[in-house]
Amino acid sequence: AVRPMVRVDLLVDGVAPLTVVFLHGKSRRSGASVAEDPMPGSRLRLAYGVALREVAGQCGAAGIPLVVMGDINDEPTSRSLTVGAG
Repeated sequence: AVRPMVRVDLLVDGVAPLTVVFLHGKSRRSGASVAEDPMPGSRLRLAYGVALREVAGQCGAAGIPLVVMGDINDEPTSRSLTVGAG
């Protein structure tokens, strides 16, 4: 018998509260560079960081663990994470 291939991207089993954020940030190579946004997509990635900080604050206040996964398309020292996400 042939067994079908199955791909499980996420399997969650349990009763404990948990927040998982999957983030796919705007590419650093997308779009044209302009004076107010010299690195294409940087303002959008900064907005992602700000939103992530808000979610983290809400989870922290409620005592709920937070897991952030995905392709953020920035370095840990980038403005979107140091300033936006804090």
